[in-house]
Amino acid sequence: AGRTRTAVTALILIGSAGAVLVAVTSFLQDRDETALGVADLQVEDLDEVSNQTLEAVIAANLDHPQISGMRLALADRYREEGDYRSAFPHYFAVVESETSDAGQRVAALAGLAWITWDGNGEADTALGLLDRALEIQPGSVPVRFLEGRILHCSGQSDRSERVLSDLLQEPSLTVEWKQIVSDELAAVEAREVCA
Repeated sequence: AGRTRTAVTALILIGSAGAVLVAVTSFLQDRDETALGVADLQVEDLDEVSNQTLEAVIAANLDHPQISGMRLALADRYREEGDYRSAFPHYFAVVESETSDAGQRVAALAGLAWITWDGNGEADTALGLLDRALEIQPGSVPVRFLEGRILHCSGQSDRSERVLSDLLQEPSLTVEWKQIVSDELAAVEAREVCA
């Protein structure tokens, strides 16, 4: 369970919660959202905003260039709640949107990969999505870690070991990431069941 939480943490680290909060605050306070009943809402914590409110704001601002950040925030929330069916369309919309930046596309592809694997057990599809993310950001540590994790969990230990060993040699790894990758690699080398 600990390493599963680590994989989910990796997804969170891909995104930018601070930027999303700024975008949400801007939408809720600066735009005319009186019909939604949120015009005077003071947002200091994204947790204070309900899924329904985020859905309403997204629906009312589909053409806004910052909407991808809000979609990511909501998709991540749904994913964390285990509601993959609700997360999927938001991740997909971010990937397909011309206004999404590279980081947002990578985060959305990683989110789609995780729910494809964890929700449906489709390792090849999930790995294909991560390959697309790595084409956008080749050095992404969280994406490479998720690749190793999904390979491990899908019984492809040799490939997982190679991915994680290569990642461990990455000079830019933080101390925290070195520990995370080392722990996963040790589990793969011991042929532990994915936990």
